[in-house]
Amino acid sequence: MDSVKRGSERQLNLRQTILRVALEDQARVANKQLAGLARAVSLFTVSAVELAVRKVKKLSDRQARELLGWLDKQQANGTAPKRRTPASRRKAKARSMQKLLAWYDSIRLTTDWEPPRMPNDLVRPFRL
Repeated sequence: MDSVKRGSERQLNLRQTILRVALEDQARVANKQLAGLARAVSLFTVSAVELAVRKVKKLSDRQARELLGWLDKQQANGTAPKRRTPASRRKAKARSMQKLLAWYDSIRLTTDWEPPRMPNDLVRPFRL
């Protein structure tokens, strides 16, 4: 009986070893494929400026002239967008805070409003 048990245990161990080796091989192959894919992706990564430069280089003379004319019109029509200064950010934040406080005051004194509380089933009783 013991020899049968030992034989089945050996077979089980052998199967487990074979499966482990096969999985390790698959993992190695998958890692190699991922590494190759990562290298390929890094080759194609370009910034928006580089992409725009490539596209502009491919334009014909007529298309380039049209693009330059359009850019001149854009520059003549408007100004560059202004950066928000810290003072304007503070003012905007103060306005939003005033609106929030006005809303809070409007609901605070109503009869059906209560401050939010933790549900009773989440509170653990304790003794001092």
